[in-house]
Amino acid sequence: MFISPTWKGLLIAIGMIAWLLIAFYALHLPMGGASLYTSFALYTAGIVWSLLACKTQNPDARFRTFFQEGFKTFIVVTFFLVAYIYLFYKFNPELIEQFIQENETLARQNPELTISEIKTNSEQIRKMYLPGSMFTYLIIHLLLGVLATSITAAFIQKK
Repeated sequence: MFISPTWKGLLIAIGMIAWLLIAFYALHLPMGGASLYTSFALYTAGIVWSLLACKTQNPDARFRTFFQEGFKTFIVVTFFLVAYIYLFYKFNPELIEQFIQENETLARQNPELTISEIKTNSEQIRKMYLPGSMFTYLIIHLLLGVLATSITAAFIQKK
């Protein structure tokens, strides 16, 4: 049965988002660390699955064909993961506030910083945390997608 790379990307994204939600809400794992690395492993495995399926349908394919297939897959996953990060932090603003509180606690230990400087820094973090997180996830997933696609395509292409 043929599944387009776009649909494969959607399935991979659903799997990753489901894992991240389970890890955070059911397993009470922090947003990062082991749950994030497991998410990256699912992402990479999904890209490999997409490329191996392409190889099955087109055994004589070259690197370019595999890279196109991988790109169509990982770009969809990346879009949905960035959207997930946006929604996750919009529904959990207390995580941003918790980060700000930890940052303020550390900043107060520095005698060179005034209270107004600490508050200004906290406002900057509050304003930039979500866009920064989204950008970070975008770059990480694009780089990991290109890397996984390129390495897998290089190994499975017909020589």
